[in-house]
Amino acid sequence: VRDGLFCAHPLVRTLLGSDPQSQGECGAPEAAPGEKSLNAIRVSFGAGTPDEHVERFVRAVKELVADGAKWTYRTEDGRCVPAV
Repeated sequence: VRDGLFCAHPLVRTLLGSDPQSQGECGAPEAAPGEKSLNAIRVSFGAGTPDEHVERFVRAVKELVADGAKWTYRTEDGRCVPAV
């Protein structure tokens, strides 16, 4: 599982309804709880991926959509990382 904009920053920002040139810093209004995050999640499954891994991922996404993020974040080296 990876997060980010996957070398398609302007496209992903446009699809998420943001300014294609915005930086998307953690804590920016567009990244606040209840708003659209300027990141995407990419997951890769293969023929050997156990069913329980797929089920765990689906549960995690459902929980994230229903409850939002559990932590607050800060920007470090252009990435959102948990603020400890």
